Amino acid sequence: MRGCRTWRYRTGRRQVAPRSARTHRHVIVDEFLAALFDFYPTWAARLGLHEFDGWPGDFSQDALDRRLRQLSRFQAILQAFPEDALTPQERLDREVLLAAVDRERSSPWAQTATASFSGAGSGSRCS
Repeated sequence: MRGCRTWRYRTGRRQVAPRSARTHRHVIVDEFLAALFDFYPTWAARLGLHEFDGWPGDFSQDALDRRLRQLSRFQAILQAFPEDALTPQERLDREVLLAAVDRERSSPWAQTATASFSGAGSGSRCS
């Protein structure tokens, strides 16, 4: 099912352990990947996740705004993890994910969507 907040394959061929058996940090990583693959389904398909085959992606203004909100949410959650409570591998994972969020938020589409999202320049065409 598209748009889920937990990592699920639409085909049901692969399963992930239930939330009760996983730490919050692992769930966040799964949610990050699920949101990433839902927004970039052609990339997911190229990675071998064939349940995304044929999905072109939604780049409407609503989808871009939703993606920006997701990125802000993931950034806040990842930054909130106390570094001293993370294993070395979890610290590395956190830094990689934060870098991915930062890179995507500084991409050309995000800069354009951010201007639209914040209402920058609204009404300037009507003057």
